[in-house]
Amino acid sequence: MRRFLLAVSFLLASTILVVAQNRPLTVLDAGPTGEITQRSDASEIRVIFSEPMIALGRTPANPQIPWV
Repeated sequence: MRRFLLAVSFLLASTILVVAQNRPLTVLDAGPTGEITQRSDASEIRVIFSEPMIALGRTPANPQIPWV
């Protein structure tokens, strides 16, 4: 009986962890925001997502990001 309860507890905990990790992709921060005062402030868009959008490691000098 103890093994059965241990196995059920393990399966329940595993299921909870898997469900918790499948959160939808969200935007955490973006910029520029509001009114810009100089044209140079609008030369780039910064978006921070809830998960990496490129492979972790060294970021390329000029990354090509077709989905933006």
